[in-house]
Amino acid sequence: MILNKIKEDLGGCFDKYQYKYRYNPYTNNDQFPAGDKVANVNGKFVDADSTGQIRRRTSNSKNFRQQTGNNTSLPSVGYVPKSGKAYSDSSMAISRVYTLGSRGGEGVVSHYSIFGGLIDIDSNTIWYEDYAATKADKDTLKGIGNMGTNYRIGISYLGGQLADALIDNISPEQASLMNKYQVDGAYAAGYRHNLTTEGMETLYNTIDTGYLNDGVAISSGLWTDFLNDGSFNPISHAYKTPTQTSNRFFAAVRIPNGRWYFYKVVDTNGQRNVNLDITVGAYKHFMKVNGLGDLGIPEGSKENIKYTDWSKVKKYLKMILDHLRLEYVRVTLMILRINLARLILELPVMKQQQRTIRSRKLISMQVV
Repeated sequence: MILNKIKEDLGGCFDKYQYKYRYNPYTNNDQFPAGDKVANVNGKFVDADSTGQIRRRTSNSKNFRQQTGNNTSLPSVGYVPKSGKAYSDSSMAISRVYTLGSRGGEGVVSHYSIFGGLIDIDSNTIWYEDYAATKADKDTLKGIGNMGTNYRIGISYLGGQLADALIDNISPEQASLMNKYQVDGAYAAGYRHNLTTEGMETLYNTIDTGYLNDGVAISSGLWTDFLNDGSFNPISHAYKTPTQTSNRFFAAVRIPNGRWYFYKVVDTNGQRNVNLDITVGAYKHFMKVNGLGDLGIPEGSKENIKYTDWSKVKKYLKMILDHLRLEYVRVTLMILRINLARLILELPVMKQQQRTIRSRKLISMQVV
């Protein structure tokens, strides 16, 4: 009744306001998107954007026709070497093993690359990027992934008070008023990265914990390929709920013949090739645990932040290939509990270690 009375007084202007208020896809009618949502299509939970629009990742496969009801096929993507077999049951799903070259490499189409920002307190370095071709890119620069504003990732917008924030020249009262979607405001608020193995595996509510999330972003093409593997039935057609938000969606990544490390899925993108984007913080961890050193910084790209002992480094397209010394990686997607993931992928390594120990014992006995 009240709305109808207001409408009578204001006419069409109120219609426009009422529509925008009721159907605004943004969190609390504020300026930032609520992230991806989950919708129900024919009894199946599928991914949708912040307005509720179904993400119809079209494909010829049976699995995807069941998900979307859309029979249009995607354009062909670059060839991706795969090995092993996929597996699924009622509680888990594991993809085949993908071999992904670094972005920018010769002949590389489907690839892995780094993205996002990093406040690296070990080296007093701010890593950032400025690619902003789409709204989703701009959200990434703010540290917003597909799970919305609570589960934030590394931020790239530096802000106008960065030097003051880095030298703790901002009062708590000032910090509370600063933009937390910029590095200066986030740093002043105490937001940090947890670059340990536990930090790579654990999903953090940034507002509650003060941690920015590091991990990986999967492309639409990679998710599609995962669902379309004919050797198994996926346990979920939606990556956000329950898999991401319950901390059960990971990419296991390793160097050739190396150990598997697990990185939670913190974001998605619409790229149609089978791509994996790794946050700068996750890549720093990956290099460290594999004995590859620290993040390589191209000559001339490191710039001092005036009045501080900090520097900033802008990421660019071929940085991995040129300076981070790793041409390709092995990747497998896993939907399951992290403790089970470790058991499944580390068991072959443990068995090999046990065989090696037994062999050494036998050799020593023969020598004696």
